[in-house]
Amino acid sequence: MESAISRREAWIEVDAEDRAEIADALHRFCAGQDRRDRELFESAFSAQATLDFIGPALRLGARIEVFKGPAAIADTIFSVIAALDSTRTGTNLRVTKNDGVRASAFALVEAQHVTSGGHARRQAIKHIYLLELSRTGRVWSIDRMKINLVWFSSEPAAMLPGAGG
Repeated sequence: MESAISRREAWIEVDAEDRAEIADALHRFCAGQDRRDRELFESAFSAQATLDFIGPALRLGARIEVFKGPAAIADTIFSVIAALDSTRTGTNLRVTKNDGVRASAFALVEAQHVTSGGHARRQAIKHIYLLELSRTGRVWSIDRMKINLVWFSSEPAAMLPGAGG
C-alpha cells in the first residue's frame, strides 16, 4: 500500500551547509537561553522576527501576545528565565521547505525548568517548534517561530509565575 506522500515527495533537497546553518539558528535560540547569552539568543532572529507562544501560555494558564522583534522577544524570554535554572534540548529538526533564501522547518524541543536557589519548583515541557527562516549571506535566521505545546509535567508556575495548571 502506498502512502499519500511518497518518500521522494517528502524529501526536501537541502545542501549540508544550509541544513547545518538552519539547525544553528535553533541552537542559538536554545543555547542563548541556557547560557544567559542575550547576544547569542538575539542572533537567532531576523530584524522582523515574531515568536508565538500564545497556545502554550493558554494551556499553562497565562495570556500573552505574539512577541515582535529580537529585542522584545529577548526582553520577554529573559525576564521569564531570570529566576530559573533551565536547559533546552532541540532535536528532530526537519526542513520542510527550502528555496535557498527562505526555508521552513520543525523541531522538537524539550525544556527543564527549576526555580533558582533551591529548585523548589520544577517543570518539564515538550514543544513542537514551527520555524520560518531566511538567509542573509551564509547565515540563516528565524523570521517566525510558533511554539506548540505537546505536554508538560509538574508546575506551570515554575516557568510562568502566576500561571495555573
